[in-house]
Amino acid sequence: MWIPKWQRDRKKGVDSPVPTQVVSNEEFIPRPQNPKQKQVEYLIGVMAEEKAKKLGMDRRSFMASSMGMATAFLASNMVYGPYWEVAAAETLEPAATEEKWPKGEYFVMDVQTHFTNGFALGFRNMEFVKNMGFKLKNDTAAYSFPNFVKELFFDSETSMIVISGVPGKETNKDAQGKVLEGTKRGGGRLPSWLMSLIPGNGTATPNRADQATVSGSMMRR
Repeated sequence: MWIPKWQRDRKKGVDSPVPTQVVSNEEFIPRPQNPKQKQVEYLIGVMAEEKAKKLGMDRRSFMASSMGMATAFLASNMVYGPYWEVAAAETLEPAATEEKWPKGEYFVMDVQTHFTNGFALGFRNMEFVKNMGFKLKNDTAAYSFPNFVKELFFDSETSMIVISGVPGKETNKDAQGKVLEGTKRGGGRLPSWLMSLIPGNGTATPNRADQATVSGSMMRR
């Protein structure tokens, strides 16, 4: 049975701006919540309660703010290690986050982007795209990493993106019915070099790299 995130969270008494277990758009069956994800969920609740009280806010309003988002990322770092680029000050002061995101009046987050690493799918010249007045190239370069970054971050006001991969066949369980993890599942994956790039531009990925690395990778690709 499919259940929306907000219903699941409400039943469990969870207030979190980010999922604390794998979620799905109903294209695949998500995996159950694991122990580390449960720990992150617990820490988010404890930290949010403490910080909201300190600021004189109710917890739900606090979690709806940039401070709540920073708290969720900080909780994740406490469990998985310092993968998210977030400072403790951002959990108590909105200005600390605003200094990092000077992009515009609105925070624009694209919740489903696709990157194919140069494999042309034919989406860009489909009829409905043409009907919107776009005249987009559909060659390999149009699906490349430099063009991906250019169109999403430099040709728009987008602040953050969520990347949906273009998966291949994936084996969820072995012959004995045991749930497989990591590379044992097979299937398509985003290339590892992408997962460590453009953190300053707001990719919602766990790894980080400095701007020199980003620039160099863009030039090579």
